Amino acid sequence: MSQGHSTQRLRAIVRHMLNATTIQSDIVVAGGVVPWLISGRDAGRLHTDLDVVAPMAAMPEFRAYVQRHGWYVPACDSLALPQNTAQHDYGLIANVDGVSLNIAPFVQHGTDIIQYNCTFAVHDARDALLTVTLPHIVTTQYVHDDVLPTGELLGHYPLALVKATKLITNRPKDHHDIAEIDRIGVESDQVAWYAQMLAQMHIAMHEC
Repeated sequence: MSQGHSTQRLRAIVRHMLNATTIQSDIVVAGGVVPWLISGRDAGRLHTDLDVVAPMAAMPEFRAYVQRHGWYVPACDSLALPQNTAQHDYGLIANVDGVSLNIAPFVQHGTDIIQYNCTFAVHDARDALLTVTLPHIVTTQYVHDDVLPTGELLGHYPLALVKATKLITNRPKDHHDIAEIDRIGVESDQVAWYAQMLAQMHIAMHEC
């Protein structure tokens, strides 16, 4: 697969998903592409992949969507891992004409959000199932909606959460994305709140 993809390419995939009535209301885009989708501007850098989270209950529709378009990769579906004997859904990675589309389910569990992720040997040199617990956060703090410049309503990680995450990873590309978030505008106290939540985040990894 390619080492990177333009903002325009990822934007086209997102718009394709938003035109799919079976999943459009459950799409939550995550990661560094979020501010660029909201602003309608080009990042001027390549993106590694496209990350989407979705309510656990919507995962069958997401699988059907990628299967319908020929993007489903059986070896990159957590339900297909033989070690996943409990058949718990940790998501999948689809191949959208060379772009890795990571789809991770989440649930609200009491006062926490639990997000399930997976990695696969073909991408990351190992198969693993991950459970990410985000404490003291509810869905309305985890998902925001914005109308894109092209008119579609998009669910996405809040900009303050994206910025708090990127302040932690602190890579050159993160600085670029943070600058766009600051240009759009985000409250520093919101960023601080998400940073505090992320500091208490717990990740459990189960290697397969």
